[in-house]
Amino acid sequence: MAAEAWKDLMTQGQHEAGANEQTKAEQTFLKAVHEGERFGVDDWRVGLSLESLGQVYSAEKRFNDAELTFRRALRIQQMANGDDSNEAANVNLDLARMMLASGRRRSASAAPSSSALSTAGAASAVSRSSR
Repeated sequence: MAAEAWKDLMTQGQHEAGANEQTKAEQTFLKAVHEGERFGVDDWRVGLSLESLGQVYSAEKRFNDAELTFRRALRIQQMANGDDSNEAANVNLDLARMMLASGRRRSASAAPSSSALSTAGAASAVSRSSR
């Protein structure tokens, strides 16, 4: 039951974010974080919910909130899936993109250093953005 509720919230939040309804998406993803925490505060669902919430914050140019949210999501994804997992790499890439968008290019290229997979992805993102 809780898994379905979490999935429904994530789907709803993705639709809202895609429709540029960031305020609604933020509220929905916050609910998804809460629902995911029913499985444990460090459950991968919490990490994925936080990653989506961080993307909303980044789109709203709330870079401090985005960074804190991405860093919590990264810690959870690393614990749940491993430092070099695709899930951790995706969060690292989101973190690097957010840093680039906020004008912190140097931090962006250093952000994903904990994951070899994400280092390649972030380096690619940094390279593409500097063209």
